[in-house]
Amino acid sequence: HKDYVSFLYKDDIAILKLNETIVFNDRIQPVRLTEVAPPSGTNCTLTGWGLTSRSSARLPDQLQYISLKTISLFECKLRLLLSGLLVGREQICTRTKAGEGSCNGDSGGPLVDTASGAQIGVVSWGHPCALGVPDVYTNVYEYRDWISKHTDLGI
Repeated sequence: HKDYVSFLYKDDIAILKLNETIVFNDRIQPVRLTEVAPPSGTNCTLTGWGLTSRSSARLPDQLQYISLKTISLFECKLRLLLSGLLVGREQICTRTKAGEGSCNGDSGGPLVDTASGAQIGVVSWGHPCALGVPDVYTNVYEYRDWISKHTDLGI
C-alpha cells in the first residue's frame, strides 16, 4: 500500500503481481474476501508457517493453524494500552491465551472466518510470540475498494 507506515503498521496490506499465471485445481484455489465487516466474537482460523514458540528457531514443516475469536476494538485497545501502538477500524484483533496466536514468520498470512471461509484479515503485528495479548490483523473489509481498484477481482 502506498501509504504504509512501518512503525505504525498503518495500511499494512499489499497486492502481489505475479509474472506467471496460477493454475487452480482441487487443492489450489483463491480465497474469497469478506463482504461484511467481521463483528466481535467471529470464530476464525489463523494459518501460517511462522515459528511455533518464542524459544523456537526452526520453522515448521507443516502449515500450522489455530482457532481464534475476534474481539472488539475497544477491548483490543484496552488490552494493548501499554504497547503505545494504536489500533483503528482498519484493523481486527483476536483474543489469545499465552502460548496461542501468531508468531514471527506469520506476518502477511490469512485470518479466515471459520463459518464462511472468507478472508477477514491479514496478520499484521503482535507481541511475539503468543504472550496472551491480542494479535492485530489488517481488516480486509476496510480495504475492499483499494483491492478492487488495484486488481481485476471485481469486488
